[in-house]
Amino acid sequence: MKIGILTYHRAENYGALVQAYALRTYLAGLGHDVDFVDYWPDYHRRFFELFSWRKFRESSLKGKMVLIYYTLFWHQARKRRQQNLQAFMHEELGLPLKARYRSDHDVVKEFEVVFYGSDQIWRRQRMPSHPGFDFWYFGSDTVQARKITYAASMGSSDVKEDEKEVLRQYLLGFEAISVREASLKEWLASLGIQAQIVCDPVFLLGKEAWLSLANKASEQLSYQHYILVYNLLGQTSTVNFAQRLSKEKNLPIVEVNKKYVLFTSGRRYCRTARVEYFLSLLAHADYVVSNSFHGVALSIIFQKQFFAVGMGPRAGRVTSLLNSLRIPERYTDVWRQVPPIDYTVVTPLLSDMVTSSRTFIRDSISNHLTSNEE
Repeated sequence: MKIGILTYHRAENYGALVQAYALRTYLAGLGHDVDFVDYWPDYHRRFFELFSWRKFRESSLKGKMVLIYYTLFWHQARKRRQQNLQAFMHEELGLPLKARYRSDHDVVKEFEVVFYGSDQIWRRQRMPSHPGFDFWYFGSDTVQARKITYAASMGSSDVKEDEKEVLRQYLLGFEAISVREASLKEWLASLGIQAQIVCDPVFLLGKEAWLSLANKASEQLSYQHYILVYNLLGQTSTVNFAQRLSKEKNLPIVEVNKKYVLFTSGRRYCRTARVEYFLSLLAHADYVVSNSFHGVALSIIFQKQFFAVGMGPRAGRVTSLLNSLRIPERYTDVWRQVPPIDYTVVTPLLSDMVTSSRTFIRDSISNHLTSNEE
């Protein structure tokens, strides 16, 4: 069967890329011909531009100074990071250099079934050129195939009353709906839409699959023993926590972030790594401190002792995951001692979640085949 995936597959973000890779790999492993619905409109593309004259002209004086600073001091590093992440898109996700679909005038016909998700595909877009919801991700008629959502997310459900019925009508066009968070399931139920909770796509692949990808890294690790800090949000609270842990365990810190600040260079800081090297850093760390959902998810897959720190209002999907695995204490905003994770307890719980999620996928595909035969 020809299956498409509509997600944020070109976002220059480790989490977005690994979840896209995982869902494609799992579906292909079921024997299907899988590709991405290569939709990437200009408002997405512009968000990742290294420099934009349009943004420069529209910025305040302070904004112009910031853009000049990034261009003068960090352009090469930012370009190298972009090239490394785009290399993964081309080599592992099979994407061409330019996206095929970019506007509402495009029509997608080459797929029998399209899976929508994962990631926050239903979030309200904040770009000035595209405020509001993008109905491509809600199953608009531009995609002419049977439609299923997998682990779709909205972030925060900040939906106005006059928007609810519009979204409900789009969502009624899906044959099956699954989401990541219990809060989103409840919100959909208030609209009369039934949904199932499933795990993030990264969990569909086992530890060995991720280690195999990590082993493709061409770079050698700088340390044998270290604390990995995945500081996606650039939070000082995350770094402060890691520094306390570093002092207690007498281990150096390796910090993955994309925050470009002067006097933060050397072996500690990792800003331009390819996805494979990022996975290798996670796989071999003694401890992980992260304010990223996928940093936490991959830490669980690699069975690491980890801490989720400094996520604030974005902590919902992490705390939901940790509660379901009975390790809620791994999320904290303050330094405190917690007992080690007992993976003999966590692993069976995770296995049940993964089995249920895989069943949802297989049943959704089987139901499509059955309906076509009738």
